[in-house]
Amino acid sequence: MAKRKKIGEVLMEAGLVSPSQLENALILQTTKDKPLGKILIELGYVSNRQDIKSLTSADWREHTADAIAQATDRFFMTRLAGSTRGNGQN
Repeated sequence: MAKRKKIGEVLMEAGLVSPSQLENALILQTTKDKPLGKILIELGYVSNRQDIKSLTSADWREHTADAIAQATDRFFMTRLAGSTRGNGQN
């Protein structure tokens, strides 16, 4: 599986944020309990129109599909691991 890009990398490569904007947002993220995307919007570095462009890009779709697949795997792995504990004790 190819290495998954982080949202900041995708936005920077798409020209939606500059390296300094991303760095500022990442610094601010360490003091707030918010996702990076929300911080970028609050700072005015990206807008909804720009979000639509990035969300429709092939890189973003791949990133999202990978995240969904990983979350699904984690969900079922924990459920399957737990289901073997109670077998035969009905």
